[in-house]
Amino acid sequence: MKYIVVDNKLVDFSIFQQDLVSIWLEIDDEGKIKREIGFNDIGEIVHAFPSMVYKYGKYGIFDLNVFDCTNLIDDKSKIDFEKEWLKISN
Repeated sequence: MKYIVVDNKLVDFSIFQQDLVSIWLEIDDEGKIKREIGFNDIGEIVHAFPSMVYKYGKYGIFDLNVFDCTNLIDDKSKIDFEKEWLKISN
């Protein structure tokens, strides 16, 4: 698994959600998105995939993308990702 961060400097998230400024992605070894956690500018979770709670929780924002993981370097650790994911699950 790889854990990367995409922010609104790279992708204009406003077309999806006005307060979304960054998304943490969990990417499997085949380059497919397994989970997404989106944050606003004060660090609150405003998006999650998969989820039945959030607007794009059923489909995700990056769920149809396939990444080349060959040169991807983790921006976050699995522990960091899981810590934030637990906030969604509770």
